[in-house]
Amino acid sequence: MPAHAHLPKEHILLLKNFVNLCEKNPEIIQVPELDFFRTWLIKLGAKIEQTSSSTESSNKETSDFDNASSHSHTESASTEHTTKETTHEHEMESDPEKFDREGVVEPDNDEPQPMGDPDVEITDAMLEQADAKRSEAQQKLGEGQLDEAIKLFTAAIENNPQSAILYAKRAQCYVKLQKPNAAIRDCTRALEINENSQQALKWRGKANRMLGNWEAAHKDFCKAQISDFDEDVQQWIKEVEANAKKMTDHKRKYERKREEKLLESKRERQRKAQELYEKARKEEAERRKNESDGKDFSGFPGAGGAGGFPGGT
Repeated sequence: MPAHAHLPKEHILLLKNFVNLCEKNPEIIQVPELDFFRTWLIKLGAKIEQTSSSTESSNKETSDFDNASSHSHTESASTEHTTKETTHEHEMESDPEKFDREGVVEPDNDEPQPMGDPDVEITDAMLEQADAKRSEAQQKLGEGQLDEAIKLFTAAIENNPQSAILYAKRAQCYVKLQKPNAAIRDCTRALEINENSQQALKWRGKANRMLGNWEAAHKDFCKAQISDFDEDVQQWIKEVEANAKKMTDHKRKYERKREEKLLESKRERQRKAQELYEKARKEEAERRKNESDGKDFSGFPGAGGAGGFPGGT
């Protein structure tokens, strides 16, 4: 059609009404009947946001649709949605009785221990000092003097902060003192230096087990065994295996429920968008019918409001 071609006024009015409807209820553009229209808009370069799967977006869209019907219904739907969301979060954290929590301790919240300067230039003298402090620390560890051992391992680390084994051995002391968070910090640093450090994986796994992080513990133990087989680690794997499996299954169940809930919410939004679309279509059809009836009878005798014709006022 040429750019200067005349468009019927009723077509322009219909388009204007439709645009107004879309501005008030953007979700209506998502109804299946308007697939062709969305495709055309995208070809023109328009960006049409897809229905968000996030909880925040779901709340907003649900509220927008409900506002189209009534304020009271919005409050009811919002309360119901919040209740369901809270229930799902509770489900994720519930059922602690299903897990064997023997050996689980309260997390430690001490200030982070000194980690040494990773950028320091290490001299031969510093390496000798680190080795000497490590030997002393090992002796104290064997004697059960854990606090002294930690001080000596810290001195060794400050002289050689690029030695993964020093962090791993200090982590062992923290585990024995039931300070799993401190142990995890040391082991994580050790694994940054050497990702396959068997000692770091072993003691981080033990620390995670103490915190009830069953899956993380199982993962660390298994990787430690790949690096170097250890009888203790093999026994620890057996201790956490059942709980790790339960937690994995629990997460899958929760995730499945969450996905089902999101799908249900999406379908509800689409249903409401379809209702809005049908309502607008019927209203427009009724308006056009009334306009058509007015054109057909306004000029006949007896037609109300038709000035200038017999029977008119």
